[in-house]
Amino acid sequence: MADGVFCNKGMMMWDENLERRACVPMIRVLVDKLQKVKENESDCRHHVIPLLHTLYYELLQSDHVPASLLAEVCDSFSRYLSDPEPCSSVALRHLRSIRTELSTPGALYQRRLIAEQSLHSPLQERVFVFADPAVVWGPLGASVRANLELGGSPRGAQALQTRLLLHTLQTGLGEACQLRALAATLEGPGRDVLPYFQQMVEAVEQSAERGDEDQYHRSLLLIQHHILNSPQNQPHGDLDNTWGSKSSDRSDAALPHPDLHLPHPDISFHLWNQEEDFWNVLAKLALNIPPSSGEKRDDQERRESVQSSDSGIEKDSASLERRESGKGVKETEERAEERENMAEEKIEGKHQRPVFVRASCISRGLRGRAQMALVRSSVDGEGGVRMSWQDSRHTAKVVVMGDDRVLGRLATAYLKIRRESKHSMLSSKMELQLFYIPVTNELSSSSCSGWTSGLGGRLSLASFLGSEDPCYHSNVYNLGAKLSCTASAWSNHSLSPDPDCFLLDVLSYYLRCAIQPVHLPLYFVKMSLLGGSSVDAVFVSHLQLEFPELRQQRQRLQAIPTRRVSEDISGVAVSVQYKKVFLSKREVKKNLTCTVWTMEISTLAPNVPEGVHTLTAWLLGDSPRHCTEIRSQCFSIRTVDDRTFSICLDRDSRRIFSNVHSLSISPCTDPAYSIQSRPRTRTREANGKDEAGLCKYMSKNLFLPINTFSGVSY
Repeated sequence: MADGVFCNKGMMMWDENLERRACVPMIRVLVDKLQKVKENESDCRHHVIPLLHTLYYELLQSDHVPASLLAEVCDSFSRYLSDPEPCSSVALRHLRSIRTELSTPGALYQRRLIAEQSLHSPLQERVFVFADPAVVWGPLGASVRANLELGGSPRGAQALQTRLLLHTLQTGLGEACQLRALAATLEGPGRDVLPYFQQMVEAVEQSAERGDEDQYHRSLLLIQHHILNSPQNQPHGDLDNTWGSKSSDRSDAALPHPDLHLPHPDISFHLWNQEEDFWNVLAKLALNIPPSSGEKRDDQERRESVQSSDSGIEKDSASLERRESGKGVKETEERAEERENMAEEKIEGKHQRPVFVRASCISRGLRGRAQMALVRSSVDGEGGVRMSWQDSRHTAKVVVMGDDRVLGRLATAYLKIRRESKHSMLSSKMELQLFYIPVTNELSSSSCSGWTSGLGGRLSLASFLGSEDPCYHSNVYNLGAKLSCTASAWSNHSLSPDPDCFLLDVLSYYLRCAIQPVHLPLYFVKMSLLGGSSVDAVFVSHLQLEFPELRQQRQRLQAIPTRRVSEDISGVAVSVQYKKVFLSKREVKKNLTCTVWTMEISTLAPNVPEGVHTLTAWLLGDSPRHCTEIRSQCFSIRTVDDRTFSICLDRDSRRIFSNVHSLSISPCTDPAYSIQSRPRTRTREANGKDEAGLCKYMSKNLFLPINTFSGVSY
């Protein structure tokens, strides 16, 4: 290994001669280096966070780590819980998983493998890669697709189940595990691995829930005994003999050591040709997810609620109300008794597979404080057994590849999903996580369809993320150069290069360790067209306003080198209305009228205090020296002489809007906030303020969450 671990990179640089399974010495080196960094009070983003991710990732890939070393790792992570953000959040997130691994060795590997490979519970976690065809095309697209689809390990369910069994037994039993004999037995012809796999999953989850290490160790020994002494392997075997007695004479040294490294996630590659492709893939995934126990109960209650017993007679209605009132109280008592019985069974150990019970937050037999107590119990988990790992929502991890243009398309698709959230088709069935791999081509710096590349280039957002997160810059941002080199090899048809696992390795590390989202603000644009119609859109990085006739005149005059463009072309008078916001949150409306050639608005404003979201507008006048800069969150733009102009969003030639008469720009409002801000009833407090439900605890604006290693407070 060259120079050990590069703290500013986050990934391990292994020497070719170093065996991958020699992980215990590397973990000790990382623990010592983490302690030294704490003593030296080094920079959090450049040194601490890369080390935390590297140590966690090494534990995830390890075969067997002694309990004493795991305790040292937990102690090292605990020292960073009192540090400021984002170091404390990263340490806490990884510490929870490591503590589970300490009490139940093998749980971390098992849960990750089951989730990524859709084992035991179908479609628990899926990874979709959406590539922008404007960037990832030709040799680059062919190499990326081949590396993602052909470079992974075989996806056979039995092979993955065998790998999980061997890894968990090796991690949990240590020296008592007969690894090579187990591998030879499980990989034999005609071997049914599924029963042992189910026993292993149940043993790990029960141990993680109860924390009984002795019982867990006995369960692993029993599973190993059943595998080695199964009648399928030894027809005359006696299961009543001492554990391991028939296999103790076997020589493990003569058998090969099995490969137990964590395989790459199951990745599905898509070219984002149509706008509907993103929605169709997620909707297809949501339809294939079976309903949970809570959803089935909600559907049953909904069907029962629409059944009517009212005959229409006033006397029957009064008696029906009395019966319903008594029925509501009785149902509430029965549900409370049911929850108490389930809690007692859980304590006694009878309820082996806890199921999440969703208590009804509003009941007919409860009023006032009783309703709020039931709501609080549902939120805190006291209304039933806490949701187990198997009953958690499925996760869709979406990775977009491209430049600022693909992020603009992603922002549009994300807004549509948020608007759909009230229908609960996607939001109730899955959790959406977004990842971004910046990729560009040789046309990124040149003009496209007459539109200039704009300020900062087409990788402005990626440059911002890389400057704030060094781990993202070294592992993800620089990945585009490696992909270009791979594409050059594929462009030579005389060669047939083998699939390179470098892209899969980096992508797996990014998906498993990038747990801190960066919330990029989205801005809403309402454009009024010449015919009286209007168009709505959103952008995340850049907006450019341009007059087509001025651009054509400028291009003609630029062909004459002796003439000055600024003297021959006069701009267009534009009226700009905006709100100037001070640090005290005081707003002042201002109007500005000036002559411009073009106008650019960027979301990446330099020298802005942390947590302040603002737009920066550059109004380019008649002379290159005349450039007016305005910072605000809201703009209203129109021409004085009613001339039309064109708008390009996120430097994407596919998102050009022509014949625009006027436009208004404002922060995009979260559709969930709009739903909460319009409750059926509003209560007025004694001080005269309105209560708007949960909206006062929610963010009004909509942000695009992009997962990174440390997160950025932007």
